[in-house]
Amino acid sequence: MNAKAAQKTVLITGCSKGGIGDALARSFHGKGFKVFASARNLSKISHLKALGISVLALDIVDHSSVSNAVEVIKTATGGTLDILVNNADAGKTITLLIKELWLMGQGMLHRC
Repeated sequence: MNAKAAQKTVLITGCSKGGIGDALARSFHGKGFKVFASARNLSKISHLKALGISVLALDIVDHSSVSNAVEVIKTATGGTLDILVNNADAGKTITLLIKELWLMGQGMLHRC
């Protein structure tokens, strides 16, 4: 198995510059993870893209946005995701995000 195939993956929501998600994305990236950093507005996470981190526009309460993010991650990883860190707007539910990752990914979200 090559190193890329063994690389752990993480999706972090709410990665706007200067916040906890931003710090987590940088930390996981520095530890060798394949990081998918997300925010509703890509301009707020362009600094992470410049570091080589994959960025996604993701609104966790919008079905089409979640579906698109799931498809992007499935394509990039071959259908797996090791870690989900939900840091997006704490006042909103992540039920849709978890449901889509589970159902659309046919179990692509695994327990760590």
